[in-house]
Amino acid sequence: MTQDNMQLMGYKITVPSLRFWFIVSLVFLAVCTMNAISIETLTSLFHHFLGVR
Repeated sequence: MTQDNMQLMGYKITVPSLRFWFIVSLVFLAVCTMNAISIETLTSLFHHFLGVR
């Protein structure tokens, strides 16, 4: 299940690069606004998105 998720994520990121980057840009803007809270939330979200934990 972990390998499948990883492969799926890779494919999703490889295909819609523009969309993913757009989301990253929006998140970065949020980081500039909240700085500390956004960083913690971003880390948690990224971990969830990647499927690490």
